[in-house]
Amino acid sequence: MGFGTGLMKTLMFVFNGIVWVLGLVLFVVGIVVLVEGSNWNEIVDNKTVPVSVMLIVVGLTIAIVGFLGCFGAMKQNGNMLLVYAVVLGVIIIIQCVAGISLLSSVMRAKISSRRS
Repeated sequence: MGFGTGLMKTLMFVFNGIVWVLGLVLFVVGIVVLVEGSNWNEIVDNKTVPVSVMLIVVGLTIAIVGFLGCFGAMKQNGNMLLVYAVVLGVIIIIQCVAGISLLSSVMRAKISSRRS
């Protein structure tokens, strides 16, 4: 194993380890918001359940993706890295579609407001 390969393996392990920990933190925050929801009602206008569920789902997804990348790199498991790459690809496609959709709706609203 050359220097570049070892460096890439170490960097992938470290950065995905950080992503994994941050995903777990987001998951725990979602659970705390769900359990302590009555204390958060004034802040989020009585919508703590949807916010907490979103935090739990996003945190768990980030933690799973981080785990796949971190331990796939550490163990050099091709299957874990393939699933990691596919999941990241799907996330990037979803973000692009959401961004284009948001941009088109904003542009449509601006065009319709100028016509009025």
